[in-house]
Amino acid sequence: MIVKNITLVAFGKKLKIIRNSYQWKVFYLGNAGKKREAHDLFIPSSIKQDDVLTSVTDLLHESATVLNNLDLNPFKTGNRRIF
Repeated sequence: MIVKNITLVAFGKKLKIIRNSYQWKVFYLGNAGKKREAHDLFIPSSIKQDDVLTSVTDLLHESATVLNNLDLNPFKTGNRRIF
């Protein structure tokens, strides 16, 4: 089953990841509810839903600090929010 939307905070960056029939698209979420495409983050279409979080952490791990570390446990499958 493919989830259409995944919303999470990864290392202090609020992200929305959307899957359509052929690709993943990543967006940065603003505080006012607006989003802009994250052209600097690319998730290959071959990545399965269960591996999206791993891909995001690989892309953003250099942004990690003690205060904004990503909790991996709450994210399983489905449209989960990690805030």
